[in-house]
Amino acid sequence: MKRVLKAHRAALCLLVGFMSLVCFFVSRPILTAEDKVYISDLSTSIKRKHTFEDKLGLDKSYDQVSPLNIKGIQYNKGIGFHCTEDENAYVEFDLSETTYKKFAAYVGIQWKTNDNTFLEWGTINFIVKVDGRIVAESGKRQYGEDPYFLIADVSGGSVLRLEMDCCDSIACDLGAWGDAYLTTADVSIPIVTPTPTVTQNPEMIGRDPLYLSDMVWKSCYGYSDEETDEPVYRDSDIRYNDIFINDKYYEKGLGMHATGGLEAHVEIGLEGLSYKSFVSYIGVPSDTTFDNSMASIDFIVYLDGEEAYRSGIMHLGDEQKWIQLDISQAKTLRLVLLPGDDGISGDCGIWAMAALTNKTDIEDIFATPVPTPTPERSPSLKPSATNQVKPSATSVPETPGQFPVVPIVVVSVVVVVLCAAGFLIFYFRKKKK
Repeated sequence: MKRVLKAHRAALCLLVGFMSLVCFFVSRPILTAEDKVYISDLSTSIKRKHTFEDKLGLDKSYDQVSPLNIKGIQYNKGIGFHCTEDENAYVEFDLSETTYKKFAAYVGIQWKTNDNTFLEWGTINFIVKVDGRIVAESGKRQYGEDPYFLIADVSGGSVLRLEMDCCDSIACDLGAWGDAYLTTADVSIPIVTPTPTVTQNPEMIGRDPLYLSDMVWKSCYGYSDEETDEPVYRDSDIRYNDIFINDKYYEKGLGMHATGGLEAHVEIGLEGLSYKSFVSYIGVPSDTTFDNSMASIDFIVYLDGEEAYRSGIMHLGDEQKWIQLDISQAKTLRLVLLPGDDGISGDCGIWAMAALTNKTDIEDIFATPVPTPTPERSPSLKPSATNQVKPSATSVPETPGQFPVVPIVVVSVVVVVLCAAGFLIFYFRKKKK
């Protein structure tokens, strides 16, 4: 009887030991040569952090609500946090018992938040440390700059530290680490900055003129406050009034307000559209519900990054100007509104009848003589929505190489039970003999 009990105990110990060993191995990440793990999915590996208000956005900005966005490029994965005054803000991850070789991320100042927080003063140096040693840094990055691609060697490291230096003050210093991930790959990762994918509405293509207010834009930016809730306005001024310049009415156009930081603008992709000219009237709106008597603004047009037109400073009451530019070889059209040297008060500008066309004569372009005053003025209702499309999110690949843990555990337990049962059967048969 004692021998039977000893046999039972031995079998039970064997079973428990084997199951513990199996659970230990399956609980560890199983990595392959192609594995890639996003930092935001490693929250359980965070050793410690020091961020403003102790906030950390996982796949979100610092406010834990707004999408991660760097100059109009939105990222589905990554982390966001705010700089601190006393020391550099940071987040540390435990890399012990892992085989990661590279860390990579697109970094930059958060472009915008859901509550339109002012961010234009943001400046941050993004730093990557492994075991206390700097392995990569971005240098000083400012609001409105393109995403900067950081890549760092983390081979053999135990602690990964993502750090942000505010450079001067912490005002507006919301940092975004877009698509931040670790990988076991031992090759250099291509440094390619993602660009927004913009597709025009098929119903619009081929129209002549094709008004910019009816198009999908690559990016836009403008002044915002509690009363100005859109960066650029379609077919109205910045208070949703009908468009008038020197008492002449224009049915279509764009309304902008200059800013004190990043330039107010609209950027449109021209590839595949096959238009020859960009045309527009420009000036300061004369029929408004706000004071723009101090307006002093400069209208600028860029084609593929090169300045193609500049109006010079315009004021309220100045005669509207006509722009007609050859865009047949251009890939990008960018309309910019800059303030004069006396601040931005009242600096609202109108790009009236702004359009793309293949025609050359004004009357042919608009199919009527130069716009004339309307007999009656009626305030425009605030539109419920616009057809503006934000830059699409960078595609985020699935994390490869992950093995299902539950099936492995089940199979392992079944194997152990069968082995133990076989051992017991063999043992008792031998005793009977």
